[in-house]
Amino acid sequence: MSTLFSPFYSQLLPQPAHGTVDRLISVGQTGRVKYRGTYWSAQLYQPEYGRSIPTGAPVQIMAIRGITLLVTPIA
Repeated sequence: MSTLFSPFYSQLLPQPAHGTVDRLISVGQTGRVKYRGTYWSAQLYQPEYGRSIPTGAPVQIMAIRGITLLVTPIA
């Protein structure tokens, strides 16, 4: 199996991409993001910040782990 699809391997994107939260993302919980017309599972890129990202909020996609996007809120 390729390490790219390992649940423990994260690949940083060369440039952050933008998406929109479709289902709440909170610490320790997987939400969902709409990105380029498709829906992806998403988790917080840095969960130590301890805040949730509500539905409808814009996010930056920083990395991908398996089939899960790792995101941060856009201020």
